[in-house]
Amino acid sequence: MADHLTPEAAVQPLLTAKRCLVLTGAGLSVASGLPVYRGQEHSLYDDPDQLRDAMASTLHKDPEAYWQRHAVRRHAMGQVKPNAAHHALVQLEVLLRSLERDFLLATQNVDNLHRRAGQRAVHELHGNCFWLRCLDYQCLGRERDETDPEFVSNLKAPRCDTCGGILRPDMILFGEADERRWEALNSFITVGVDLVLLIGSSGVVSVPEKLLQFIASTNQSPYVLEINPKPTEDEPWGKSISGHLVMNAEEALPKLLDLLKAGV
Repeated sequence: MADHLTPEAAVQPLLTAKRCLVLTGAGLSVASGLPVYRGQEHSLYDDPDQLRDAMASTLHKDPEAYWQRHAVRRHAMGQVKPNAAHHALVQLEVLLRSLERDFLLATQNVDNLHRRAGQRAVHELHGNCFWLRCLDYQCLGRERDETDPEFVSNLKAPRCDTCGGILRPDMILFGEADERRWEALNSFITVGVDLVLLIGSSGVVSVPEKLLQFIASTNQSPYVLEINPKPTEDEPWGKSISGHLVMNAEEALPKLLDLLKAGV
């Protein structure tokens, strides 16, 4: 079982890491006022209506009605702001790059908060609720960034500029997969990674396990630091974790950043 670390111990791998990979989950955005999806009491998917709209089948059955519900949710999501954890990750990227170290952040979140905080090297594995693409997967009208407040609150389904069809949220729903979203992440890992930060991800989701399995397939053994108020110890992939920092991300990351600045 991995050790539970103090911030002073947890920062040590950051001091020497040359290639740092960060994976964030819904727990990172809790301090911004957003709920987690699964794994905790009052999770988003405890609501049957929310769970229904996480299904691709619901979208395709009635895309106009789906859009109306989605527009309400994303308007509310547009009112929240990045928290201290988001801002600390931006500063971490800047600091590591200034030291000529490599950094990549992958997120399971669709809330756009990493981008709004100013993160540069961010890859959204599940998409972004403020980006749109044509409902017709073969259509070339693939993506549009629609973050204008008036558009966000519009309840009428937008249309594709290319084919005139309905635009849908550019998010991965249950029943869908898009392995292309993993390409940049896998390429980064293949070159080499010596530190992985798992932040705010529930032990019941599959993405951390998939990530760690791919790293293992490249015959690498990076230091894996989990930052989470509830450490992952019972899941099979928890055995790949090197150390746990049992803290909320909005508290842990600014502390680690201060310690890193003092130590480099």
